[in-house]
Amino acid sequence: MITKNAINNGLFMGVVFIIASYSLYLADSQSFINLKSGVLFMPFLLLLFKTGTDARRLNDGVISYGNAFKDLFFASVIGTFMCTTFEFMMFNYIDPSLKDIMNELALKGMEDMEGVMNSDLYNKMLERFDTEHLYSISFSISQFIIRIFVPCALFSAMLSLIIKRETNNFQNKKTES
Repeated sequence: MITKNAINNGLFMGVVFIIASYSLYLADSQSFINLKSGVLFMPFLLLLFKTGTDARRLNDGVISYGNAFKDLFFASVIGTFMCTTFEFMMFNYIDPSLKDIMNELALKGMEDMEGVMNSDLYNKMLERFDTEHLYSISFSISQFIIRIFVPCALFSAMLSLIIKRETNNFQNKKTES
C-alpha cells in the first residue's frame, strides 16, 4: 500500500523537478537538454533521503528495509512520472523547437562517435534515428519505464539499506536500581 508519506514526498519531488527543469529551460534551452539529468540528480537523492527519514520518524525511529524501499520507490515513481509528463509537454506543446535542438545534439554526438563505430553500425544508427520520433507518447512512456528501474528502483534500494533500522537506538531504557 502506498503511504501518505510516499504520496506527499512524491508530489513534492515532482514539483521540485518541474520547477528546476523549467528554470533550466528559461536559462538556456540547450542547457535544459544537456544538463537536466545532472542538475536533477542531487535533489532526487536529497528528497529520497527525506522520504526515508520521514517514514522512519513516523514509525517511531524503526523501519524495515521493505517498508523503506516501498516508500522511497513510490515517492520516486510519482516524482519521475510528473517530471516525464512535464518533459512530454515541454517538447510537444510548450516549445516544440526543443525537438530540433535535441536532434541536432544527438546527430552531433553520433558524428563524433563515427570513428569508433564501424560503418554498418553507424548507418543503422542513423536510419533508426531518422525513423524514431523524440518525445512522442511512446518515447515518453519508454523513458518513464526505464526511469522506474534506473534511478527509481536502484537508488530506492540503496538508500533503503542506509535508512533501515530494526530497533530504536534512542529509546529510554529504565534501569533497575
